[in-house]
Amino acid sequence: MVTAGQRLPNGSIRLKPHYASLWGYCVCGDPDAIVPHPSIGWFLAMRGGGVTIDELLGLFDVEPGTSTVLGEAELEFHAPLRVGSDYRTESTIAEVERKVGRSGPFDRIVLRVDVLDQGHAQRACTLWNTMIVPRPGSA
Repeated sequence: MVTAGQRLPNGSIRLKPHYASLWGYCVCGDPDAIVPHPSIGWFLAMRGGGVTIDELLGLFDVEPGTSTVLGEAELEFHAPLRVGSDYRTESTIAEVERKVGRSGPFDRIVLRVDVLDQGHAQRACTLWNTMIVPRPGSA
């Protein structure tokens, strides 16, 4: 059973110019290959993480295709994100909670991903990503 505080494998990603440009375009910002839109921190954390979303959810016995939704995402910035920089990610399961809502029981899973700028030896941002997993038939 996965519990709060469990660390996941580290990962890495380079913030390439075309990532910044395409991300800016997708979020209706400026498609700038030099100055990235701040929300690209989410992309860096999730794409650069040491596990895929399917692998993460598999730790909780969630089958691919299950109606898992993104509950909320919060980005906390510590330093500017830089196009061309290499980032390392450190991921931890921050919270796991069974709850009951109008549609029945569900798990609330909070993933924390620290994105560290390797070239500047500092934490660039932290993502808190909350996923909601329906658990029909569970109490």
